[in-house]
Amino acid sequence: MPQLSPSSGLMTFLFMVFIIFINKLYFQNTPKSVSTFKISPQVKKFIYQ
Repeated sequence: MPQLSPSSGLMTFLFMVFIIFINKLYFQNTPKSVSTFKISPQVKKFIYQ
């Protein structure tokens, strides 16, 4: 796991929470809010680039 400074780690956490929150708003009618995690590989690639 790459080392992150506390501030960037916090921003990463807030970013992930934000994405999950948006997805829950859009997908709240379906039980598959797990579709959030389809994004996560691209997000990790973007963050750790």
